[in-house]
Amino acid sequence: MFEGAAEVRLENGGGRCAGRVEVKHEGQWGTFRLVNGSTACEGRVEVRVLGTWGSLCASRWDVLDAHVLCRHLDCGFAESIPRGGPFGRGTGPVWRDSFHCAGTEAHLGQCPVTALGASPCSHENNAAVICSAGSASLRLVGGRSRCDGRVEIFQHGTWGRVLDDQWDMQEASVVCRQLRCGEAETAYNPPKPQRGTGPVGLRGVRCAGHEANLTLCNTSLPESVLAAGIAEDVGVVCWGSRQVRLVNGPGRCAGRVEIYYQGSWGTICDDSWDLPDATVVCHQLGCGGAVKAVGSAHFGEGSGQIWLDAVNCSGAEAALWDCPAGSWGQHDCGHKEDAGVDCSEFVTLRLENSDGCSGRLQVFYNGTWGSVCSNSMTLKTVSLACKELGCGDRGILETRLPYGRVSGPTWLDRVECGERNSSFWQCPSAPWDPQSCDDLRDEAHITCTASEVQAAAQAGTQQEMEETLGRQVELLDHGKRPLPWAHGHPRGHRLGRTGHPACAMATGLAACKPPKMAGFHPQNPHPYRWSLFKGIS
Repeated sequence: MFEGAAEVRLENGGGRCAGRVEVKHEGQWGTFRLVNGSTACEGRVEVRVLGTWGSLCASRWDVLDAHVLCRHLDCGFAESIPRGGPFGRGTGPVWRDSFHCAGTEAHLGQCPVTALGASPCSHENNAAVICSAGSASLRLVGGRSRCDGRVEIFQHGTWGRVLDDQWDMQEASVVCRQLRCGEAETAYNPPKPQRGTGPVGLRGVRCAGHEANLTLCNTSLPESVLAAGIAEDVGVVCWGSRQVRLVNGPGRCAGRVEIYYQGSWGTICDDSWDLPDATVVCHQLGCGGAVKAVGSAHFGEGSGQIWLDAVNCSGAEAALWDCPAGSWGQHDCGHKEDAGVDCSEFVTLRLENSDGCSGRLQVFYNGTWGSVCSNSMTLKTVSLACKELGCGDRGILETRLPYGRVSGPTWLDRVECGERNSSFWQCPSAPWDPQSCDDLRDEAHITCTASEVQAAAQAGTQQEMEETLGRQVELLDHGKRPLPWAHGHPRGHRLGRTGHPACAMATGLAACKPPKMAGFHPQNPHPYRWSLFKGIS
């Protein structure tokens, strides 16, 4: 996964402040667009990767991801994410990447992304969105979601503050309805540190509560009414601001359960906390099913509010707050009883039988450790696994493995990381399967923090070895006599994994030199002469 700010630019707009929005994703400039809609703010989601447009799979596409895309495209917020292909079928590839947005990011490039283990996806399951477009004349700022915060209105080309001296639930209800944020929970005047400092867009407003838009309320109050009170910034907390998150765990899909309610985060008491409750949380977060429901502050004690106690979900609810429970904020618990969950899609890597950074590569998935198979595994894949393990940024794949059948699950196969991937979890692979391979020789055993030349010794082709070392090298017999690069292989030296002879020796000390070919650089005319450790293959 990756998090943090990505670069954004505007292209083909005739100036630096206009144009097509592009995001730099995994080192490449990509573009997001909506196609086949009746306006520019609705349609099938397409992403351009490495120059190729493709549709985005809808399997994990949710309204929070869609909110971020609509904001990114200057189309307001997401009104809906229709299923069933209402905007037609795409013709290019279907990208299986899953975005995991909180909904507050400026663009999709800031959201964590995973692709590992994703199931195949067809054009019948393309992601789509209908954005609010013109409804974006109102926004909430300073909150933890798009559905809570100080109210601002867009008028005459600029955002302005809304001030009032009698702001109450009737006005708040109109704001929440206009923003598609559900019912209003709180109407308030922000404290001084949270007040705005910009121009005033609206001063004084009276609503009946049924209006569809804040501008349909009475905004033409006489000066005598305005002068009678002290108008202040106004804010709302809508029902749609509620969020759930997992904190203090080892990954995105495991941790202490916290709920955002009425503007602050709080925990859940573990009284009657069980697997159906945990299942709702995991589903809500897009983390698969629940493997374990834990209590007694297993992931550490939280602070502040304890929002819910005696939660009693069936497991089928769409959100944790849809489950029967005690009243908000009513409990007899302390933070030593904070509840937590382990979800099936909590994943991590380890090297089994390792005395450091070498061993059998295993992945934790669905609550169980299982092997990773080596079919189609590239040097880039090994390097990203090593990076994820904190074992440097390069490694080699061991090949002299015993015969036999695998015991235990083998979760992954055909993990094929490429140049566009910056994390092991972003790499495409075959779908999760506990029987991905059954031969011990297919299990991935890796050694990390290998030297540059050791890594090059596993390159299966001349081009791969050149890319690994960035220069030509020369094959020497035990470090002394040059050996030819040929279809056969020198006596006493074993073929590499891919069947290429010159750079994967099992015995002796050697280095490799491919013949003259495109890609040699005149500024590096001298071959590198290296000594390899014995036993590298």
